[in-house]
Amino acid sequence: MTSSEKYIISLSLNGKLNFWNLDSLSDNKLPDLVLNGHQHYVSKAVYNKANSTVISSDCSGKLLQWDSSKNATVVHNLHSSKIIYISLSCDNQIIYSLDSDLNLVGFDLNTRTKIFSTKLNSGEAQVIQSSRTNPQIVYVLYSNSLTVVNNGKVEAQHSLSFTAKSFAASENELFFGDRDGVLHVYDHSFTLVKKINHHQSEITVLRLSNDGKFLASGDNTKFIRVIHTQTKELYSDDFVHHKAKIYDISWSEDDKFLVSGSLDRNVILWDVPSNKKLKIYPDMDYEVVLTVAFAGNNSVYCGGHSCSLYRINF
Repeated sequence: MTSSEKYIISLSLNGKLNFWNLDSLSDNKLPDLVLNGHQHYVSKAVYNKANSTVISSDCSGKLLQWDSSKNATVVHNLHSSKIIYISLSCDNQIIYSLDSDLNLVGFDLNTRTKIFSTKLNSGEAQVIQSSRTNPQIVYVLYSNSLTVVNNGKVEAQHSLSFTAKSFAASENELFFGDRDGVLHVYDHSFTLVKKINHHQSEITVLRLSNDGKFLASGDNTKFIRVIHTQTKELYSDDFVHHKAKIYDISWSEDDKFLVSGSLDRNVILWDVPSNKKLKIYPDMDYEVVLTVAFAGNNSVYCGGHSCSLYRINF
């Protein structure tokens, strides 16, 4: 390598070929911890602050729970196909999981028992999200409808006039991101409140801050926007450093930071009050970063096609 070249190529013992950009290495660090337990790519990770553990799912149907000592235990073996999405109940006691065969499972993490397993109607399921007020309720977003499940039973189904790709539910409102970049806001009686046009392409992810005051959205190109949930006004559109589709966003516990994962393989840490990029962690997956999850205020877990879960400490 000459002084004018900007990349180092390295080969890991597992056969992984790594390309390191020297210009960006001064602005980042390697993961502090690598968790190996999945044999297939990691589809989603969530942090359980009740016991300081991380739960991760993969495309084989495996659901693992990691403690602070890197030990992994199988949560359950109730899925036989790819787990599309997982979500923790608002009291952190129930883990909800949905697989590609549309089997929705509610599992009690304290008693280690199945609460329910429900086969949902066929369709193109996108996301599940638990209610922020009722631990028994979970929302299932399809491309053309929203299903409300209460304790394993379908309580309501609402048709959508647009093609939905992302979803978030606050105490008072429901937020839908569509394939054309429009954010649709409804109240819980399913009356339209407002349509917002801050994106020019499909809204791939929506994440409410923990206090519910802000909503972060990422799209299919590279942009992240943050709005005030009360006024629906734009708070910031300065989070622009990714180069490709945003797959996931997570808020720190104190809502001062955002972290994002992208098709560009990078994880980026953002300072929300100053609207600035703090760190770029490049090549956190050899193909795509599918999931990011803040653990408190100082650590982030991320994963994707490499089948490993990575922890970054700030």
